[in-house]
Amino acid sequence: MSTSSRWFAAVVGLYASQAAMAIDTTLTFDLGTTQVPVICSLTRDGQGGATGCSNGSPILQSYGDIPGVLDVQYQAPRATSPTSLNWWDGSYNNLYGVLWAPNSDADSQARITFIPLAAGSLLTLNSFDLGAWPQTSRGTTVVITEVGTGNTLFSYTGSVGNSNVSATSFAPAVSSRLGLQLTWQDSAYNNGIDNIHLSITPVPEAGSVAMALAGLGVTSLAWMRRRRAGASG
Repeated sequence: MSTSSRWFAAVVGLYASQAAMAIDTTLTFDLGTTQVPVICSLTRDGQGGATGCSNGSPILQSYGDIPGVLDVQYQAPRATSPTSLNWWDGSYNNLYGVLWAPNSDADSQARITFIPLAAGSLLTLNSFDLGAWPQTSRGTTVVITEVGTGNTLFSYTGSVGNSNVSATSFAPAVSSRLGLQLTWQDSAYNNGIDNIHLSITPVPEAGSVAMALAGLGVTSLAWMRRRRAGASG
């Protein structure tokens, strides 16, 4: 490989690596079993002031948001009025601090929507846990769709939870630049979610890429001149 080719490969590799530098975040709804998390809301829609969580408290709509990077929205679509998802401490298998939806096992739906805020950034839902209350196993349906298109990227119908041994871990690893919507239903009442792991991968700014390519051109031209000078000497 020529020197100019190596320079080009190095610059391309540099910007590819920058594009691949993801921001990782995990939404977990506890501070350990001995501390009360202050991530719940004073109002049912989750828009009120922050308060310490107790069983049945609505989660704050702002919890999990990263300014300029990620917007997280919590919904219980089958509730009779706008309602955030609710918090519960334990007995969802080995999970502590989970979110669930009101109504009943046979008629409950929970939804969490994740929107990437930076233009062109890629959002990936890597994994999450679902546990069944109280220390049991329950059936549910899980669907992940793309915001805007409604395309189904992941689906599961079956049981979650294994007595008091463990919750069920999912690793869908699905991505979108538009946003992702995670829904579980029937039951979303006695099946609760925790440990949602997300990655947001930005894209290099166009101006930065242009400057890098311009710099590559200057460097390549200088190398070619030195090479010609050496050959003529």
